[in-house]
Amino acid sequence: MKLKKVKNFIIEFNKSPISSQGFFWNDDFAKATMETGQTYIIGYIYNEDLNNCKDGEYVIINYLKDAINIVNDSFSTYPIFIFQEKEKVLISNSIKIINQFSNRPLTLNGDKIYSYFSIGYNIVGETLYKDIKYLKPGSEILIKNELVIKNKQLNRFEKNNKNDLKVKKIFKLFKEALIHKIKIIEHKESVFGLTGGYDSLLGLLFLKELGLELSTVTMGEETCQDIIQARRRSKIISKNNNHIQIFPEHLNINHEDLELISEISGGMTTFGAVYSYKMQKILKENYGYKNFLDCSHFEILRKKINTLELFIERYNTPMSVVRRFIKDINSYQSSIQKNLDILKDEYGSRYIEKFYHYDRNAQGQHWKSLIMNFLFGLRITLIHDNHLLRALLNTDQNHYWDLMSKISKNSELDLKIEKVHLSEAAKDLPFNNFELIYKEKDYFVDLFESDLAKQLSYHINISQIQSCIKNEKLMDLEDWFVLRLGSLLSFCNNNQIIIS
Repeated sequence: MKLKKVKNFIIEFNKSPISSQGFFWNDDFAKATMETGQTYIIGYIYNEDLNNCKDGEYVIINYLKDAINIVNDSFSTYPIFIFQEKEKVLISNSIKIINQFSNRPLTLNGDKIYSYFSIGYNIVGETLYKDIKYLKPGSEILIKNELVIKNKQLNRFEKNNKNDLKVKKIFKLFKEALIHKIKIIEHKESVFGLTGGYDSLLGLLFLKELGLELSTVTMGEETCQDIIQARRRSKIISKNNNHIQIFPEHLNINHEDLELISEISGGMTTFGAVYSYKMQKILKENYGYKNFLDCSHFEILRKKINTLELFIERYNTPMSVVRRFIKDINSYQSSIQKNLDILKDEYGSRYIEKFYHYDRNAQGQHWKSLIMNFLFGLRITLIHDNHLLRALLNTDQNHYWDLMSKISKNSELDLKIEKVHLSEAAKDLPFNNFELIYKEKDYFVDLFESDLAKQLSYHINISQIQSCIKNEKLMDLEDWFVLRLGSLLSFCNNNQIIIS
């Protein structure tokens, strides 16, 4: 059966008397009732053999006569939220839609604020909202006479054959993964995200190796290294002159855009996602591109986050920010330890590495998929392939430069020169978040003066944040915290969310 693509969905399961119904929203944002016998999808799979589909980035809803079956991919690319009420259960890819269908306003769990900001993401099925869980990666929901959740995990942490750990084998797995993904895209509707960094350089070379010539796009300040190096790379590697540059004046960001990002994500991402949203909107409306090929997850080729010290240092809210804005530092530190205990129980041995390798990377980027889905397009993460990622997880070395040496032999790139350029690009961000905050200063000040913000002041030094914004005195790394907290406040304020 042909899969029907949808933008959003919700399943309502009533416990007494037992009944269920489903609704979906299409490209025109029109609400429709799900039809018996139809299969719905958000995202993509490698083939339409639903019994065997294991690779892809998707949510699939089988709306059968006597049952409803919902499955997600191994990375939970598109989050599925489960809201338990006394008399019914709501399942949706959108917290906003759950709030609209629930019998009572959603409640933000104030006690989980520190947990959320300590790692920056939801972990192991938890969310910031009371009674809302998210479906773990590689899982299944079956609704019949009751609701059953199965966490299959697709054996994603199994050891690979030793031959898979060799560079030659990983190179082969990489090419196979890309070949599968290339088959599903319409080249004229696809664009490749090219930056001045490590990951997109390797991705572009792999696509070149496979004979795929795509348009490329870069965004940022005109003088930033992303723009400069991407322009240079596109000329050397692509040679097709289809390189698009998007500058801040093209984005024309305002506070309405920020609020839209918050609505799309249920407040559970950063306002910083607005740059990507505006870029994707331009690519769709001005150029007709519907597919965005992305290399975000490639960093696992060059990073081994396998120690507790390294994880806490790099992937928790910086201590300089904690000392300025967190009121109870002891409770905050305790929340870090609680999160680590949860991760250890979930993943067992090598729990830091497994969480970083799969879930942290996927969650850190899944807002891009939400944005593309909102625009009714596809974000295709080139490295999301189970066999390839298992091989990378089970090797003890980084393979980035090994793969670069192998893949760049037929190009005109000089790797010694590239290493210098990569070092320069790493120090130069494409956009200035502080400028964004201060440009919309009045909006941010009002946001942090809201009643909900005042309630959060028990946990967070809201008055200090307000003062820093008003006087334009935010310090290094504090922009990230403000943009993330601002997104949460915006969603809660606009959707009458209460706090416990």
